[in-house]
Amino acid sequence: MTTEEQDLIVKYTFEKPERLRIAILLGAAYTKILNELIREKLVRLHTRLQAAVGERWVFAKGAEDKKAVRAGSRRKWNPEFTGAFSFLFRRHNWPEAFFIGFGRDGPRDVLNFMVERWDKKSHLPIDAELHSALEKGFYPGQQGGWCSWYRPLDRYAYWNTPEELTELINGDEPIEYLETCLLRIREIVEPIIDAAVRRSGQAEQPTERRESS
Repeated sequence: MTTEEQDLIVKYTFEKPERLRIAILLGAAYTKILNELIREKLVRLHTRLQAAVGERWVFAKGAEDKKAVRAGSRRKWNPEFTGAFSFLFRRHNWPEAFFIGFGRDGPRDVLNFMVERWDKKSHLPIDAELHSALEKGFYPGQQGGWCSWYRPLDRYAYWNTPEELTELINGDEPIEYLETCLLRIREIVEPIIDAAVRRSGQAEQPTERRESS
C-alpha cells in the first residue's frame, strides 16, 4: 500500500467519529481477522487436495493431530499469530517424519514450499535424491534444517500485504496455484519416498487394498 493510499484512508476515517471508532476496533481485531482468513483458505486447499490424492494421504489438521504433526507448537494448521503456520501432508504409509507442504516461521517471513523430514541429523541419504529430483522436475531450491528441499513461492509468497490478502479474499486463484504446485511436488517425491519405505521394510502389507495415487 502506498503512502498516498494510507493518507486517503486516514483522511476518510477522520471525517466521522463512527468511522474512526470502527477503524480502531478493526485494528484491535486484525490478528483474528487475518487468522480466520488464512484458516478458511487452508481448509479450502485441504478439501481440494484430499479430493485429488485420495484418503490414503494424511493432512496436518492442527496441534491436536499428534500423528500428523510432531514438531512442536509452531507446526499448527490454524495460525495463532505468531503468524507461523505450516500446511503439510504425507502418504499414510510413510514414516511420520516425511511431509510435503508449505509454510512460514513468522508473520513477515516468506512462504516456502518444502519437503520435510523431521530429523535432527543435518543430512540424510535421501536428501540428495529428493533435492536433485525436485531441481530437475520442479524448481531449484535449498536444503537444510528439517528440509530435504525448500524454496519460496513464486506467487502469493507472503499472505500479509493488502494486495495478496485481497487476492485471497477475491477468489481461488492463490489456492489453485498452491494445489498445482503441491501436486507436482508430490508427483516427483512420492516414488522416491515409497522406494525408501520399501527398502526399510515399512511398506504396506500386500493384503491391503491399494488406491490409485
